[in-house]
Amino acid sequence: MTRLRTLRRLATIAVTAACLGASSIALAQTAYPTKPIRLVVPFPPGGPTDIFARNYGNGLSKLLNQPVIVDNKAGASGAIERSR
Repeated sequence: MTRLRTLRRLATIAVTAACLGASSIALAQTAYPTKPIRLVVPFPPGGPTDIFARNYGNGLSKLLNQPVIVDNKAGASGAIERSR
């Protein structure tokens, strides 16, 4: 009975140590995203979709502290961008 209890404690300690080690590796990574965010709009500029995307991009930029680029890819009713 005591041997089983000892094995459980050792297993718990091993799992805890592994989790702590993995979390320290995750903390050492750089902030995401490292590049500007590209928001692709499959419609021409100046329309309601473009206005919404630019407002959304501004809010997202403030939230993430990263630049957001709105890229309009018009043509074929949005099929050009969907094919990428």
